[in-house]
Amino acid sequence: MKNYDILREADNAPPPKWRIFWTKKPGKKKHRRLCVPVGEKMKEILNVLKSRVKGLSGPMPSATGFRDGISIFDSVCRHQSRFGKTKVFNRFIVILDIKNAYRSVDAPELTSILAKINPKQFSGYLRTNNFIEAYCFDPEYGGVAMGAPSSNDLFNVYCEYTIDQKLRAICEDFGLTYTRYVDDLMFSSQCVITEEIRKKLRQVLTDAGFQINDKKAKVYDLRKGPVVVNGIGITYEGRTFLPRKVLISIRGKIHCALKGEPVNLSQIHGLMGLYKNMTDLSKLNSTEKAVLEAYQKLQGIVMPIKADDPDEFCFDTDDWNED
Repeated sequence: MKNYDILREADNAPPPKWRIFWTKKPGKKKHRRLCVPVGEKMKEILNVLKSRVKGLSGPMPSATGFRDGISIFDSVCRHQSRFGKTKVFNRFIVILDIKNAYRSVDAPELTSILAKINPKQFSGYLRTNNFIEAYCFDPEYGGVAMGAPSSNDLFNVYCEYTIDQKLRAICEDFGLTYTRYVDDLMFSSQCVITEEIRKKLRQVLTDAGFQINDKKAKVYDLRKGPVVVNGIGITYEGRTFLPRKVLISIRGKIHCALKGEPVNLSQIHGLMGLYKNMTDLSKLNSTEKAVLEAYQKLQGIVMPIKADDPDEFCFDTDDWNED
């Protein structure tokens, strides 16, 4: 669709319609409002938008969620340093979380960003802004609509131009490593990340109109013990592991599959791929061993499991991080 004009197609299409519903995981208080586009034409327009944004957005070196060839494991491992032949994690870590991140995206600002990355396609400011509000935003609450095909890429691009570039500049000045897994921001260094530096980082977020979730903001010193970041356990010595809470969750999904209950086999396969990447299979504890044995049993009774597109396989780390 090289000559596909998104705005022209939207002008000639029926008014956009959404199927809106709330989701809630069992045992969790958090509800999520999803907006799914209705109609083939609307889906077509949003899929082309997704492709254009992803193709023209540039490298976005800080973004690690919904990015080609980057897993959550890769994201965390960027915070390692090399001492000779040994890799260790940076000792000091700061975690910041954006509250209601997608809902905080500003339509005029997003319009300006799209015009910057693709001026030929998004040349009319008012026309583009109207398109963004109609086709990309939650019709009732505003902000990027969770559940639409283009939303994850739009959010990544928005963050790259509103916060990521500025945060990288600060990190370069103070020798910090920075990654952003969707709305979870991780900063690390072998030197103490002072309160003054932390204030500078937080100011970038608030200046961009984002609200920081202080309940999830953390400051760690890995010399004091292992921590869990984005659902992945790490130690100062460079070891990675899946927390017991995650292992139990995986084992539960596998047992459901063994009993013939409806489960997402691709998700199980993806989780076990992460498990094998992170776990020393020669030194398994009892829980790790039980998960592996259950998975091997599952592989023996079902057809070969094929994961979904790995670029779309992102984890809900809210359920994994330990209090």
